[in-house]
Amino acid sequence: SYIRLTKVAAYPGAPSSNATWHLRYSTSGSSAVYWGFHGALSGTAGSNIPRTGETYYVSYTTPVPSTQFTAQTFTDSSDVLATYGAEASGSLSTAASLALENGAPAIICVQVSGSLNSANYQTALDKLKKKTNVAYVVPLTSDSAVQTAVLSHCNQESSPIIGHERSCILGLDPYTSVDNFVSKAQALDDKRAILVAPGSATRTTSSGTIMTVRGPMIAAALAGLITAQDKVVTPVTGKVITGVVITDEQYQPYELNLMGGNGVCILTSASGV
Repeated sequence: SYIRLTKVAAYPGAPSSNATWHLRYSTSGSSAVYWGFHGALSGTAGSNIPRTGETYYVSYTTPVPSTQFTAQTFTDSSDVLATYGAEASGSLSTAASLALENGAPAIICVQVSGSLNSANYQTALDKLKKKTNVAYVVPLTSDSAVQTAVLSHCNQESSPIIGHERSCILGLDPYTSVDNFVSKAQALDDKRAILVAPGSATRTTSSGTIMTVRGPMIAAALAGLITAQDKVVTPVTGKVITGVVITDEQYQPYELNLMGGNGVCILTSASGV
């Protein structure tokens, strides 16, 4: 239950090579910092430990409460950030923000507890079984075993005996080839699965940071756009996805036809739109 320091340095964001007091601290309890080197609590002020009254900056991790891993409903991205932290290229915060920015009236987030393997994803999926208001499930991974589990979950929950109608939207990795998109779509071949291309885009966060996001993040944005429509049957062809920038005209016309003909949902951009 203790915090764990990951860096102590003279200025914010210092790389490890410039972290003057790297490996010269330890923690006890939830807040105390002890200075020293390899367990020897000693040092020279201004050299390998701070001077009295000197300002220093600390990066740390801290365990989250068990409630962090429950299924939680959000309608505002500021609440998402307060719960899961700042946006990063593969984070739940980024995916949730993209869904809401594209008009989703509400989203349900389930953070995976522990390592990101298929068993822990399944545990997270099971937390959605009693939810009656899930339209699309978007796993933030391109792992084939996880995506198969998500599709199985959607088919099971959508069965007449359960009646929790839902589908999934899946994304792949950057640089996924056209042939691999086609192969994946053919392997899925299910009306409850939408495979979205391309496998990457760029995003500028509210703080001005530009980052590359992978296919599952694009899938989250698409889920937001689809659920924003007044009617379930309203098509989103020709509508604009916000929050990400897709490379202009990255596919040849014959590649678009090949992917589209095999069931890939393709997001395209021309002249930046």
